[in-house]
Amino acid sequence: VQIAYLPYPGTVLVTFGGEEVTSSVHPSSNKKASLVIFNTRAGLLGAIPVVIKPKKCQDPCADQVQFAFESLDATVPELLAPPSGMAKQLPALPTITLEKFPLSYSSLNVTLLASDGTAYPCTVQHVTRIADLDGQSGLAQLTVLAPTT
Repeated sequence: VQIAYLPYPGTVLVTFGGEEVTSSVHPSSNKKASLVIFNTRAGLLGAIPVVIKPKKCQDPCADQVQFAFESLDATVPELLAPPSGMAKQLPALPTITLEKFPLSYSSLNVTLLASDGTAYPCTVQHVTRIADLDGQSGLAQLTVLAPTT
């Protein structure tokens, strides 16, 4: 993270989700801009509060910087080219393609979200695994029956 006019030189204290994490100030930093490098904590997802301040600064610290770090789970399957718009009379949704699809799973739920915000649970009829460009088996195509309303 680059921070303008952070007191320099000096060490910093970084808290990630309220706990101190390993951090350093990159050697290319100067009085105008400091590049702060820090480790994130595993297992936290969503908007995680981060506070960066000079280590010698007492609370309340006028020189501290606060922001939310959006932490994502890299193992969660991702939807590729989500389908949009379809005729209600079609028996199935357009094919849904997911990457990072697990090799095994105990359940699979698909919900269609209408433009008015209404959620319609759907039935997964078939899962087809396909190889991606690297020859991995993390891609899958789902055939999903349209919800009955």
